[in-house]
Amino acid sequence: INELAAATSQEPADPKMLQMVVQGCIGTTVNQGPLELAQVFLAPVAEGTQPPTRLTNKLRLAFKDFSKKCHDALRKNKNLIGSDQREYQRELERNFQRFTERLAPLIHATPGHVAQL
Repeated sequence: INELAAATSQEPADPKMLQMVVQGCIGTTVNQGPLELAQVFLAPVAEGTQPPTRLTNKLRLAFKDFSKKCHDALRKNKNLIGSDQREYQRELERNFQRFTERLAPLIHATPGHVAQL
């Protein structure tokens, strides 16, 4: 998350570095890492087969933060690129959309989730 935040806030912006970091976070071959972590540790809580804990809540919040930082980086990249990289940007956006769709059910707390903590 820190590397993503640093690449997003770097001035002057470095489009190549920003793209490499974003691709590493949400690329189709790489995002199985973050998604797999979320699946292993958060799916049992989301499914109700395991009670939420302080650590699973902390992980859930970290994934929300990670997702927001990815979104911010994509938005910044869109403003930095030339017309020759528009298709690449669209691919990054599609990857991010798929990533967030799979992640959403795992990180959104159910009404009883917060009360149990």
